[in-house]
Formats: sequence, C-alpha cells, structure tokens
Amino acid sequence: MRVSIVPERRAGQRGLHGVLQLGGTGALGVRLSQALDADVVIGDPTPQMIRYVPTSDRVSAVLTRAEAMPFNSDEFDAVIVSDAFHHFRNQPGAAAEMVRVVREGGGITVLELDPAGLGMRLLILAEKLLGEPGSFFTPEAMCEFWRNEGVEGTCERVNGPTYRFTGTVQVGATNPT
Repeated sequence: MRVSIVPERRAGQRGLHGVLQLGGTGALGVRLSQALDADVVIGDPTPQMIRYVPTSDRVSAVLTRAEAMPFNSDEFDAVIVSDAFHHFRNQPGAAAEMVRVVREGGGITVLELDPAGLGMRLLILAEKLLGEPGSFFTPEAMCEFWRNEGVEGTCERVNGPTYRFTGTVQVGATNPT
C-alpha cells in the first residue's frame, strides 16, 4: 500500500521547500527527496545529528528545536517525524510549530510507537532512566491530540508497535505561540 504524505500543491504555489523532516540523521530525508522529487529540510536540535545529514542540492539541514523553528509560516507542503515525537519535551509547542510552518491543506505524518505491551513499557522505562522525556501516545490519543491542534487524520498500524498518523492541516488551523 502506498501512503501519500505530501498533498498536491495548490495552483500557483511557489517557493515552498517541500518537506520538513524533524529529528534524525537525514537518511529518511534523502529517500523522501528522491521518491517525491522534492526539496527536503532536515531539522534537529543536536549538532551531532546534523553532522550526519548528507546534504545536496535537494537536501539541507538546519539546527532547530521543533518547538521554536526558524521558518516562515506556510513554508512547507508537509512535515514528517519518524520515531522522534516522543522525544520532544514540549509536544504541544512542537505541534503548534508544525501547524504553523505547514500550509493549510498540507500534510503532517508522525511515525510512533504504541506504548501498549510489556516490551514497550520496558523501552519507556529504559528511556526514562536515560533521561529521555519518553512521552508516548496510543494511536487513539495521537489522533485526538492532532485533531485538537487543527489536523484531521488517521492512525494505522505499520508493523509491531509502530503506527503512522497521517493528517491534513485544516483551513483556519492556528495555534497561539
């Protein structure tokens, strides 16, 4: 099954970066750039991760926190977060920023782990012991969270504990900063 994370651009739209990937070393961003024929900006708050991003004409890296991004409003067609949302210390702030930087009708995709099950509870405990915030959502809670942020979408199981939220920024969705 093919899942579209980047909705069609509106007629006359120009100057958008395409896709913003938050968190990670950029391997996903490179694959997205190639698969979608899109410009991808990879944002991460740690210089150590940014150092590993394989930049090119279509892939760039920016040192940024998800809760306070240096981008213009409506700058991206979509944002994707893969196995990182539970690491964000201020998830509502990060969500508000994602809604701000993604155009109305644009996409937000979050790949996350369902905290249900003994294995996941042990992983969450390990992350907390390592000082990670480890704030996980069940798929149902993730859909509700994004709906409250002005993003309508669905959650579907990918494999094992992994699920994918795929949503669309609704017209008029705004969040206070």
